Amino acid sequence: QLQASKASKAPKISSKAKELIENLQAEKASAQLTKDNEKLKYWEPKAEALGGHRDPVKLETELLERLLGLHRATDSFVDFPAVSAAFETPQIACKFVVKAIKNVIKSMKAIGPDHVKQEEQPVVRNLVCHIFCMVKEAFNSYKEVLDGKAIKTLQEALLAFNFKKTTQALFASWKQVQKRQLQDAKQEEEKDDKKDKKDKKDKDKKDKKGKKDKKDSKEGKEKEEKNDDDLEAFAVTKTKDVLWK
Repeated sequence: QLQASKASKAPKISSKAKELIENLQAEKASAQLTKDNEKLKYWEPKAEALGGHRDPVKLETELLERLLGLHRATDSFVDFPAVSAAFETPQIACKFVVKAIKNVIKSMKAIGPDHVKQEEQPVVRNLVCHIFCMVKEAFNSYKEVLDGKAIKTLQEALLAFNFKKTTQALFASWKQVQKRQLQDAKQEEEKDDKKDKKDKKDKDKKDKKGKKDKKDSKEGKEKEEKNDDDLEAFAVTKTKDVLWK
């Protein structure tokens, strides 16, 4: 029993080994990001093509094919199957999806949902539902990598169809994610500072570092307040292009 207990314990990893593993993971992630960036060059025209439609039937067909794939079992936008199969990094997948949403809205402006023929109205209603689902899934899948420009595009897409409350809720959720990321970065910085303070080999260097820490702490607080205020700059409360009232 004692031997079994010892065998079940996970081996301790030295700090050097841990650092090596982290470096290897970072290199692998960087290589994948470069690969996906190259692939995006071939995929971007597909997203841009979604902005050149005046026929709602063709727009819906192409939209579903681009984001969900040709051999889909259902029209579910969860995880954007075709996009997830093409890109491994969420940053690049997010870029493609946001660009697709922006171009779909462009086509919807050209179509004019309030002025379509009666036989086209069911398809237009489907498209509005698709856009709503796209925005929701874009946030659910990529909220950790959505920047200010992207969140503005998502808000504008919702407001184009008068989803005001959903737009407000979307921005509030994004703002929470940003604040958490800021707090996590601050804690990581403080953790690194504490680790540095343990080094007592050079007293003079440590004294200088102590003075610098006070300055950095003040600057960090000012930066946090500034960043919190800056987030509001990405809130969209109205749009001149309301497509469906």
